[in-house]
Amino acid sequence: MRPMKSLCGAAALMMPLAAQADVFDHFNSALAALPASVFETETPAQFVNLHALSMIFQTTDFTPDMAGRAMLGLDLPVVQVLAATDPDAFAAQTGVLPSELNFVTGYGARPDQAVIWGGERNLPGDIEARLPILGFAPVAGQHDTFVNGTLGEMNLGAMDPGNPWVGPMGEASLVRVTPFAVYQASSTAALSAATLTPSAYDTAAGLALSQLFAIGGGYVAQVLLFSPAFGQTVGAGHVPAYLGGALADLQTEQGPVTLLALAYADCDLAQQALSAPWPAAFGDGLQSVIAQTEPACLAVTRIGQPDGAMARNTAFEAAYGAILMRDFAPIAVQAN
Repeated sequence: MRPMKSLCGAAALMMPLAAQADVFDHFNSALAALPASVFETETPAQFVNLHALSMIFQTTDFTPDMAGRAMLGLDLPVVQVLAATDPDAFAAQTGVLPSELNFVTGYGARPDQAVIWGGERNLPGDIEARLPILGFAPVAGQHDTFVNGTLGEMNLGAMDPGNPWVGPMGEASLVRVTPFAVYQASSTAALSAATLTPSAYDTAAGLALSQLFAIGGGYVAQVLLFSPAFGQTVGAGHVPAYLGGALADLQTEQGPVTLLALAYADCDLAQQALSAPWPAAFGDGLQSVIAQTEPACLAVTRIGQPDGAMARNTAFEAAYGAILMRDFAPIAVQAN
């Protein structure tokens, strides 16, 4: 991680919490595992920090409250299964306990979905050891890649809502085991794209966003990563094209916090981005700063929810809901 050059008022973003560095590393690990294309294509990526959620809710089990908070994970099969099964059943299907899984990140949807599992050092090896028992076989000529059926085909006999390795209609998965993460994909093309280098971390946007959460304390529960191409799909343009962006859900001692950060090569452009209108429902509680990092300037908007709540971050839900409805001016990119 590169050091921060200077900050303009960024210290006011949030108060520190204990053990914050431990959970921040997972976001950076996810950036390193994701391809740079997450800041180029129209498909956003979801990051769910299971370790942070376990610390927020003070349990190693994936509870209904945690599932409710981790709304970005609803599109990721492993999070769906965590929400529907108990720890022992999850371990039987995966070879690891939920507490050994630090984060899940991914993007897309079947038939071209990629999901990345990140955890303790033993996680890739433990999952690889379990795969043959679960019906996986090595892909010819690839010692680190496995498949559990014919990709892209429905297999009604394999349907199992408690199995993260099959799709809703029993479709097969392709799995690649690396020393640091496990990649799951629904097609050969999706796996190839997910494992391309450089990584998202190695981009100017990724390097800048990796420093966002080091500005202050707070547990990073989940993050939506997106590109300027995606920003062209969310309504009438209001902001200059950015290098990449993130909508983050954090938990601080005071309560949930929502951060929106857009990375720019030029700080003047970042300043312009902060003038974009926000929906009236967010009220007057917005705080904006420019954070100048070595690779890029971040236009950062903060929304606090100082009620000590844990189960919900209502501002994050509202922002993400507006994005899903393709109507969120703060990230909508101006036409060229």
